[in-house]
Amino acid sequence: MDLKRNSFLAIIALLLTGSCLADDMDALSKELVNPIGMKWKLNNYIEIAQMSGAASKDKKSSTVWNIQPVMPIMLNNGSGFTLMNRPSLPVFLNKPMPMNNELNQSNNFDRVSGIGDLTLQSSLGKMPKTSWGSYMWGTGLSLTLPTASDDKLGSEKYAAGPSAMLVGFTENMTFGLVAAHEWSFAGNEQRQDINRSMLQFIYYTQLGGGWQIGDNPQWSADWDNVGGQKYTMPIGLGLFKTLKIADSPWRLGITPRYYLKSNGQWGNDWSINFTITAVINSPISM
Repeated sequence: MDLKRNSFLAIIALLLTGSCLADDMDALSKELVNPIGMKWKLNNYIEIAQMSGAASKDKKSSTVWNIQPVMPIMLNNGSGFTLMNRPSLPVFLNKPMPMNNELNQSNNFDRVSGIGDLTLQSSLGKMPKTSWGSYMWGTGLSLTLPTASDDKLGSEKYAAGPSAMLVGFTENMTFGLVAAHEWSFAGNEQRQDINRSMLQFIYYTQLGGGWQIGDNPQWSADWDNVGGQKYTMPIGLGLFKTLKIADSPWRLGITPRYYLKSNGQWGNDWSINFTITAVINSPISM
């Protein structure tokens, strides 16, 4: 009888532990999609895309790895504000680029690889609670630096402008917008000036057990371009799982995206995007 009772108690304890771990993963998965969440993390976004346009009669594939650390710092002055820093660096593993800017389908192409321009968004925000959940707002600065290793992979321009965000949280949903605009103010005078708006949509639903569906696609408008070259507008829906690997939290996901609008000369038709996020320990005590 003691063996049966102990076995029964062990099974109950195991089920309760599993339930607690699932709840912990749910809470962590919501934290990881919060733009001013207090977890430091290293986002890795790998995009495999099909490209087409007026520059070529053939469709070609590209692979880009976007590295985005997220480094929040809570201000210890009783204000409840958080300083959010999100640098983003694209690494082009395989980027087909036309060798000239002529809009003809007999263009020759280079396969270019290297790093692109570094973008940094720094925002100051806070997260008040409401009767239906909570929301987060923030405002700050967006900055682009010409760090590209090849002139075909970057703008050769310094650019800056304002940014703002508004995100809501319920028990099972996260939804919101992050917006920014940049103008160039220095750099290679032979290159086109930057006059660019960005709008990122955030929409996620919790499924339980650390599972989520949703996406955070970014739309952009390059106002100094004309016609079909002006807008980039992807939409997508992905599946994500937050779990522990060797006692460390990770978030993994896969997202197909379709481009409603893309650069008419040479841009993405669709893409498959892989997300690998590592939670890291903050070196700054909070």
